[in-house]
Amino acid sequence: MFGPTAWAPVVNNIVALATLAVYLAVPGELSVDPVQMGNAKLLVLGIGTTAGVYAQTAVLLIALKRERISLRPLWASMSGSSVSARWPQRWCSTC
Repeated sequence: MFGPTAWAPVVNNIVALATLAVYLAVPGELSVDPVQMGNAKLLVLGIGTTAGVYAQTAVLLIALKRERISLRPLWASMSGSSVSARWPQRWCSTC
């Protein structure tokens, strides 16, 4: 289970490197100032970095699904009869 959490940032870095390659291939002035660079270069950076985050998330969600880990909140454990849910009330009442 620790493999996907270690490799997810690697996938993000691969997408980021591909984004950099496309950024360099797009015609226009190379600049770190978004005003001076063209709209095409800004679009490549925006889409590429977002795709990297989505790729990293996809790796982690696929790993969670394979391990059959549910991301649904367990509202039943937050009921009024739960002892752990009442500790803030007891703590504040002793102040």
